[in-house]
Amino acid sequence: MKFRLAPKHHSALGFLASIACVVSLSSCGHSSAQSSLASLPQLKSPGPVTAQVNVKLSDSTPAIFHSGSSPNVLGTGPTYISSGGFIVAAQSNGNKSSIYERLQPKAPWTYQGSVAGVVVQLDFPTLELGFALVQGTGGQAASLLYATTDGGRNWSLVSAAQLSQVHFFDGANGIAAAPSLPGATHGTEMLLTSDGGRIWTQAANSSFPQQGVYGIRYSSFSFISRQVGWFVFGSQPGTGMQQKWLFETTDGGKDWNQVSASPPFPSPTTTTAPSGGLPIMGYIQQIRFTSSSVGYLVLGRASRGGALKTVDGGRHWAGIQFLPGAQEISSTAISDLAPSTPYGGIAYTVSGTLWNRANGGSWVLIYPPYRAIDVSHGSGRTVALTVEGRLLQISSKASASFVTLGNFGINGGDANLVPGATVMLTPSTFEVLKSSAKQWSNQPLPKGWSVLSGRFATSKIGALVLGPARPELEATLSGGKSWTKIPLPFSAFSVDPLSATNWWLAGGISHPLVPNPYNKKILIWKYYLYHTTDAGRTWSQFGANWPGMGSLIGVQFISSSVGYTWNENTIFVTTNGGKTFVGHQLSAYYIPGSNSLAVGTGGRAWLASDSYPVFESKDYGSTWSPM
Repeated sequence: MKFRLAPKHHSALGFLASIACVVSLSSCGHSSAQSSLASLPQLKSPGPVTAQVNVKLSDSTPAIFHSGSSPNVLGTGPTYISSGGFIVAAQSNGNKSSIYERLQPKAPWTYQGSVAGVVVQLDFPTLELGFALVQGTGGQAASLLYATTDGGRNWSLVSAAQLSQVHFFDGANGIAAAPSLPGATHGTEMLLTSDGGRIWTQAANSSFPQQGVYGIRYSSFSFISRQVGWFVFGSQPGTGMQQKWLFETTDGGKDWNQVSASPPFPSPTTTTAPSGGLPIMGYIQQIRFTSSSVGYLVLGRASRGGALKTVDGGRHWAGIQFLPGAQEISSTAISDLAPSTPYGGIAYTVSGTLWNRANGGSWVLIYPPYRAIDVSHGSGRTVALTVEGRLLQISSKASASFVTLGNFGINGGDANLVPGATVMLTPSTFEVLKSSAKQWSNQPLPKGWSVLSGRFATSKIGALVLGPARPELEATLSGGKSWTKIPLPFSAFSVDPLSATNWWLAGGISHPLVPNPYNKKILIWKYYLYHTTDAGRTWSQFGANWPGMGSLIGVQFISSSVGYTWNENTIFVTTNGGKTFVGHQLSAYYIPGSNSLAVGTGGRAWLASDSYPVFESKDYGSTWSPM
């Protein structure tokens, strides 16, 4: 668990009062056992590491994510919003792109099919007829053009010409921008086709030798008729700036005239050029004209939720705000905009959210229903915490079906499902919602605590790691009414209590860099798993050269033999108590925190990747499918 706002640190307050109880382990992934304990030990010094286990990492395979019926908001790709109001989106996973379609803004997404490679631009003259540019190996320009005649269900390769941007008027006639020379990044020419993109010929008077399209993501066509259109493109971006050029054609792309241009590098870092022309700030995303005079320019690295508008055919531009500047934590920077359709305005953002403004109304977020950052499973239930701090109980049949259990604000926390209750940790309180209750009861945490991670085995037994990472643990047997500080021989990052005395921790030890060619005081971390069965009196240390990104940020065991640990992009699974782990690396997704992965029996696991929907695995993290 990583809280979004951390209170100032303060030392633990008090120790546990002596309580006699017999504790049943949680059914939320933990085996059933019993543990009798009068109180937690009041250790004056860290318990020693009495056992060293050299973990064997067996051969692993990358985790496979199956496509669902809607694009995941984490892996956003190119979209196409038609003037008729239908929407097409592409999402890449490895070397394959899935195609999704939405017949209108409030209709559901439907999975259509897939195309080989990474799609970087979509263009659909009709709902059934579409084209896709697939990224070439050079990285600067697309090199493969695919076409579909059945709405994206099936695709065929049309051309291997090096194209940077395409626009088709129908199934036969189209226009494309391309580098003047193969592989060149400077100099652009216009190409025309009359056979659906199989053969391209250069328009005689359309070469721009002094300017060049820098990659497909920094250019855009917009036509209001077969003859009248615009083309905007930019140079290589840097430090938020990009030189831009806007050209207009009135003969279908045979001849082009420059309408406006941004100031050249270097230039003052202003939002717009002094004349109101194209700004130097921001990166080209999309241009969309609705008439011969009115048009909109969407820029990356510019104002969130806004765009530039022209009323004189592109000669002068001024900022206009559409969406809120920020939707809680998620960005509302627009990537695709259709200001006028039969269903009103439609906007798609870089964070994968879809917005709609009915005629005369305000902009409303219509997809996704939530973005999950934490997940917990137990007693046959699954709950997810969203970036806005809503705690949702979600259905295993459809992630769009959910019940709101509580709203804890954007600082959020983490939820644990324990027998008969839902336990919620927030930055300042420990809260419990019993199955028979309608309201949450809360117990304040000690003042000034900054919680890094925490988990509960029951509504009474829990443990917290305070931030920044330090060599100590806070444990409770009383549902947060009192806490005991447990000194550790290492710094802790994440904790999983199976019972009052049986704890697993992900942690590490810092030590000087050796050898040190920099001759400076540099500390590096070595990461381990730690296990105690006597409430921290002694520890076993499990060491390995854990591959992947960053430290071990999470750990969860469901029995004495089966457990998971993870860093940001790799899940490690053991079925023999930590002696051997199998790793599964995530390519298109990541694990944002210590409670973003929940595990269960029989190889089941759930992942909340700052995304929608929640993913589920039934084979110990090898393959994943949306709930």
